[in-house]
Amino acid sequence: MEITIHGKVYNLKNYKHPGGNEILKLCENENDCTALFESYHAFSDMKKIKMTMKKYEKRDSHTKNEFSFKPDGFYYTCKKRVNKLFTNKKSIKANIEWYKTVLCSIFLFIMFQFFVLFFQTGIIKCIMSIGSGITLVSIGYNILHDGSHYGISQYVFINNILSRIIQGMCLWNHTLWSYHHCIRHHQYTGDIEKDPDMINSRPFLRKSKQIRPRKSEFTKILLSFKTVLFNTIYPGTALGQTIMYHVYWINYRKLWKMDLPKHFGGLWDIFQYIISFCFVIFELCYGGLLYFYLHLVGMNIGYFIGSAPDHDMYPNHLQIEEHNKEQSEQSEQSEQYIIKDWGEIQVKHSGNFMSNYPLFTRFYGGINYQIEHHLFPTLNNHKLVEISSIVKECCKEFNIPYVCIDNPIDVFKQVCKSYYDVHSNKLHMRNH
Repeated sequence: MEITIHGKVYNLKNYKHPGGNEILKLCENENDCTALFESYHAFSDMKKIKMTMKKYEKRDSHTKNEFSFKPDGFYYTCKKRVNKLFTNKKSIKANIEWYKTVLCSIFLFIMFQFFVLFFQTGIIKCIMSIGSGITLVSIGYNILHDGSHYGISQYVFINNILSRIIQGMCLWNHTLWSYHHCIRHHQYTGDIEKDPDMINSRPFLRKSKQIRPRKSEFTKILLSFKTVLFNTIYPGTALGQTIMYHVYWINYRKLWKMDLPKHFGGLWDIFQYIISFCFVIFELCYGGLLYFYLHLVGMNIGYFIGSAPDHDMYPNHLQIEEHNKEQSEQSEQSEQYIIKDWGEIQVKHSGNFMSNYPLFTRFYGGINYQIEHHLFPTLNNHKLVEISSIVKECCKEFNIPYVCIDNPIDVFKQVCKSYYDVHSNKLHMRNH
């Protein structure tokens, strides 16, 4: 198991990683894991870690560094200041407010499920079915998302088991999600070559002008309506991801330029399939097909609201376009190849939204503090608001645009503006 970090190759086959070996296995085939190493150990004793790593160092890597992590650069400067807020590892994990939020979401989910399963047919049951799906997404953003980033507990097993349980109920998979989201998306945010979320809406929607349009791509006519319909009704962001995970990725062993993780298919994956199977059968037997579908629509709505603005608002879209254009014009073998600060890229490619709506922030697991989350993924979502002022100040010092749009209508308009901008362009610079 060889992993490249900061230009060095480490053989970690016999290393007992405190964070568990799962993340090491997922990193095994990555060209460079420096960004993951830095961001996932942002609150750790790096001197101690680097001393330990020397025992496993094998050789210099032939892979060029993709990102910069200079001591006086943006990310390290921001990290030093943020670390002053947290005295120990426990302080970056879930607090009592997080547990209160999760319990409220679980209560709402159970209440909606009760109406769905035990009430007669009618409009109320339809509404409750949609509400059931939305609240499950809330549970997902708080438990599944934080758990997969090791942001709930200091104990790896607790993070993983909680993520797996909710993944099963959402009809997803912890192993596939962890590689898709935690490894690829978080390390290469906005990169059309390596970030799966840049191409996961094809062939109907494009997120970059650098991507070749398909014949089945939506036209600009009523594009906003088509975008909402595609992401909420058929197939929807949540259900669509389920289909692509379990039907396409597993059968074809490749999805969105990602190979199927080698260790997929173990006992824990079977455990999740059992949860998914039992949940679906229970819903169909006691609720019925229509109401289960409306539950899935609710999930689609909830997931779309939380995920669409993260990187697709127009100001971020322009930054991503500029970055990908620069990448296409540069050759990695060229002496002119510019290596940028990884933290700067994360800020430019991510956007905050509705930060003045505290209930929304709690219900959606702090997903609207996307900038802070991408810089410090292991920080529990309830702590993101605490570091936002520090991140803003650092961005100001380094002249990095910090995007935050509060009005929900403006947020939606900004997302649609990005799609309109891309879909008005029929030229392409890369053959995707």
